[in-house]
Amino acid sequence: MKSKVSIYLYLFIITMYLPISIYLGSIRLSPYRAILILLLVPSFFKLINGKAGKLLPTDWFIIFYALYGAAALFATTDLDAVFEPAGIFIIESLGAYLIGRTLVRDEQGFRAMSKFLFYSILLLLPFALIETLTNRALILEVLRPFFNVAPKGFISPRFGLHRAQVVFEHPILYGAYVASSFGIIYYIASQSARVPMINFKAIIVAFAGILSVSSGVISSLMVQIILILWDRNTKSIKSRWKIFGAILVSFYFIIDLISNRSPFHVIVSYLTFSAGSAYNRILIWNYGTAEVWRHPVFGIGFGEWERPSWMSGSMDNFWLVTAVRHGLPAFIFIAGAVVFLLRDIGRLKLPTPQLNNCRSGWFVSLGGMIVAGATVDYWNAIYVWFMFMLGAGMWLMNSVDAVASNPEASSEMIEANGKTRHNPYARRRSEDQ
Repeated sequence: MKSKVSIYLYLFIITMYLPISIYLGSIRLSPYRAILILLLVPSFFKLINGKAGKLLPTDWFIIFYALYGAAALFATTDLDAVFEPAGIFIIESLGAYLIGRTLVRDEQGFRAMSKFLFYSILLLLPFALIETLTNRALILEVLRPFFNVAPKGFISPRFGLHRAQVVFEHPILYGAYVASSFGIIYYIASQSARVPMINFKAIIVAFAGILSVSSGVISSLMVQIILILWDRNTKSIKSRWKIFGAILVSFYFIIDLISNRSPFHVIVSYLTFSAGSAYNRILIWNYGTAEVWRHPVFGIGFGEWERPSWMSGSMDNFWLVTAVRHGLPAFIFIAGAVVFLLRDIGRLKLPTPQLNNCRSGWFVSLGGMIVAGATVDYWNAIYVWFMFMLGAGMWLMNSVDAVASNPEASSEMIEANGKTRHNPYARRRSEDQ
């Protein structure tokens, strides 16, 4: 029996592409915020009541992160101005996570989300290409006379190409959003590809992301490609991901030994397009971490961080912004959520190749977002998408029990290249009975 995919899952993805805003007083209500507000309470009770599986450490970390982040704003912001941003923080943090947690509940829902995501990116690709060549954001131009939409900012071209923002506030947000789907699309589509490593859907996604001409996006894609190559070529090696982690740590210490710069400075210099951009990111890190140690408990809220007068106020590092704005405990909660999530899902012994592919795709995409977060600040729609992605992998925790209790409902029949594949696990179960 096939499970039903919630229409709200599709609506949520659609709202990511609607760049319009309606103001209710001082409150900016965007389409995705409307969906979050609508679903926050029922999704929360669905989680608490166990209808989305048992509560796990990641769930508690996210709940504490949302509540503490809001409380930190109350500690750093005037009372007459704090209720709106604190409420929005809870809605976007906890609400987006809960949508992924409660609406993506099985393999069918995950695959439906992945396919819908790919075709929505494909739909926007012509507009991104036109903008890269002409610097005209056509969708924003069409909507601007009728709605409040994001402005088309002036951003210097790179390599003779304009940077596509399409329907987002900034090109890096468009690029980060598209790039975050690369791993998922690669693994889901590779099951039906004649040559798995030549995955045209994934190539299209990578091309669409590159049109943002962003070093952060390129870094995200490169990280995902490295993870895919390692995954594809080390399946027979025991503890291969522990080995991969040990290799990364070894590289860090090798760089530290042979370079006259810190490993952080070296890595940043290779993750940016220019020396000036690399130097700016190093300054952001230096002044940002100093701000964290001055205000470790509650951060500085929306106050100004100390920096030279000639430096921009933009802090292009999601993880650093979290600590600066909401304090170290908030950073620990969100980082802890990610660590427990990766650990718990990584330990699962999944019974079918299809489920393993779903896990690998989600792992790779999330890995790209985690790394990109060190060079990009996630805000508005892309922040909501990041929180959604955290929740969208939690269904895997219950997938083993689901397959064991009803093997026909998970991956029993998957169409690939016009042929029907039967789940061997389901066959073994029926034979045992």
